[in-house]
Amino acid sequence: MNVRTLLPVTLLCLTSFACKDDDKKVIDPPIDHYLPATSIANVLDNLVRSYEEMNIEKYRALFAEEEFFFEFAQVDRDRDPTIPTGWDFPTDQVSTENMFEDDTIDKIVLDFTKLAPVEATTGDQFPGGPNGVWKATVQSVHLEVHTVGEDNQPLEFLVDGDGADFFFREYPDEPVNGLPSWKIVRWRDKPVGGIARPTTPTTEKTTWGSIKGLYN
Repeated sequence: MNVRTLLPVTLLCLTSFACKDDDKKVIDPPIDHYLPATSIANVLDNLVRSYEEMNIEKYRALFAEEEFFFEFAQVDRDRDPTIPTGWDFPTDQVSTENMFEDDTIDKIVLDFTKLAPVEATTGDQFPGGPNGVWKATVQSVHLEVHTVGEDNQPLEFLVDGDGADFFFREYPDEPVNGLPSWKIVRWRDKPVGGIARPTTPTTEKTTWGSIKGLYN
């Protein structure tokens, strides 16, 4: 075999080895930085992440579909008589998906202070009784929804300093990493001080419930 014949054969062999190496490459799956739903604190942290990333699938996973209920505050119902006492899981998902998929929303910022979960009591007026239910109160809720107004100018819906009660159940039959999972079964919005007027032409102070109602 002369040199001219040997060179193409050598290149072919090198190419074949390279192709075999390419076949062996393993593409790593995308990193899932959401926490396992093995604690109430983890679920609330995932709520923040799903809002800021506008990820409806991760948001859906936080709730018990059959039992979940969002409860509007009285101040919202007084302001807008069309707002109901609350709504179920499918309605909440539609509202949130509409918000997450709204092309006019530039970003969402969410933060709050979590208090230690406690067992629910009869004073919490949980439908069906408090047995097996835990309550996690959040305070100093700060929610920013950056969008545009009717005049196509920047507009920020702002919730600042409000609170909410989240009620949870443990689900041993739906384990995660060998541990029972936790899901939200009720969300009670608790605005502090009512609804203020806009502080600037581009900022509208409102409530979490009002934002949900807007996107339904």
